[in-house]
Amino acid sequence: MLAIIPIVNLGQKVGDSISFKTIYNSVYYGTIEKIDSDGYFFKNKKERVLYLKNSEINSFQAFPPHRLNNSSEKKTRLKNLEKPETNLLDINQLGSYVGKEVIIFLKDGRELKGKIIKISYKVDVFGNQLEVIKFLYSKNKMNILKSEIKKVQHVK
Repeated sequence: MLAIIPIVNLGQKVGDSISFKTIYNSVYYGTIEKIDSDGYFFKNKKERVLYLKNSEINSFQAFPPHRLNNSSEKKTRLKNLEKPETNLLDINQLGSYVGKEVIIFLKDGRELKGKIIKISYKVDVFGNQLEVIKFLYSKNKMNILKSEIKKVQHVK
């Protein structure tokens, strides 16, 4: 078992964005700060550095860091910030957009373009009811918690 752990870590590197799902069904998002043989140090969106042991991780997905070195990309991002976003949707009204093409902007920085399939609900271990958006993204079905969404934009 110990020989496998270093092999698993070869795909991830410091600076990558990562999403962890723990054996306790908690989900964490952040940026990898340090990898050691026992787990990961990562910085969450509140700029806190957290540590997860490999034994606590049920699954994870890593994303390469955003490249901001390209000056034309910086200009495009600045132009996009200057334009008011007129086709934003109310996150609380996503049920009325079932079957529609949208772009979902997640709090961890990802942008997902696809179609809302349906809205459902689940209850977490604390008894809280969570809204789940069933989403079709690049021929893959995803479940996205409403609490993970930063904003939603309608695709025209």
